[in-house]
Amino acid sequence: MATAIQNVYVWQVLHHNGETTPEYDEAAPSGRSFAAVDTSSVSAISLLSLVRPSVSVRVPEGATPVFFRRKGTVLSLVTGEEQRYPTVHCIGWKREEAACYLFIDEGGNILLTDDFQAV
Repeated sequence: MATAIQNVYVWQVLHHNGETTPEYDEAAPSGRSFAAVDTSSVSAISLLSLVRPSVSVRVPEGATPVFFRRKGTVLSLVTGEEQRYPTVHCIGWKREEAACYLFIDEGGNILLTDDFQAV
């Protein structure tokens, strides 16, 4: 069965017991929500790509793993044209006042920061 991958990067988590949960697999050919992952057992999050190098972030014990995508489109009210901005993926973790976020866009540009709103 074919998958419905629509992004340059897909996520995969590594659990403390060595098992992995991918965004897409035979059990979830249309993709699974990151919210469906048992985040209490995550030791690392990776973004995997067929066209770009993969990246990973280790999640410290007691921290909450983070994953999200930011997609943007601007619609001109004058011309009616849409301008699509590249998708930005984020993996990382947060714990109390500490945080680490790795942002990566479709071109492979990376920003590592503790600022959730950096991108």
